[in-house]
Amino acid sequence: MISLNIQIEAEPAQQAAVVGQASTTKPKLTTIKELAEVIKMDRSAARRYVLRLGIEPKRARTASSGFQTALVFTPEQVRQIVEARTNDGYC
Repeated sequence: MISLNIQIEAEPAQQAAVVGQASTTKPKLTTIKELAEVIKMDRSAARRYVLRLGIEPKRARTASSGFQTALVFTPEQVRQIVEARTNDGYC
């Protein structure tokens, strides 16, 4: 009978690199569909409202959009949009 034990250990530098990668995660992007639900508008009206505010959305493929490109917003942009909508007296 043959007994074989293999132990693999990462060097401290490699462990630090793995931890460093985990701490630099990207902030969650919000799609136009999710934003429209938050500000209680349909998607096309929400898109026009955002463009009228002068906010420039980016396009990205997300799981919630079925990996089709969708307009996405950063958390800071979402905060600005919701704040403007609240000031207008809607949210």
